[in-house]
Amino acid sequence: MPERLAAHPFFAGLPAEHLIPLIDRYAVEKVAPGGMILRAGAPADAARFIEGGRVALFFSDVPGATPFETLGPGDVLGLSWLERMGTWAFT
Repeated sequence: MPERLAAHPFFAGLPAEHLIPLIDRYAVEKVAPGGMILRAGAPADAARFIEGGRVALFFSDVPGATPFETLGPGDVLGLSWLERMGTWAFT
């Protein structure tokens, strides 16, 4: 799995020794189309590094809400986890 982290654009140029502490916290998660990755107000536990597909971000999980941003391969979803006791600001 270190190769997957190193290959993501977010980590471009980062020396391998800086990736080592992240390996234990790294997991691959596949989400079905239309599935929920995170929910506003929930604890922000980790960033998601998008390898494939598209992710729509909403300020609300109300049906029919309009996304405010769409992310794709190479993007990072959520940096709220960097803040101690952070919560997600979006769904």
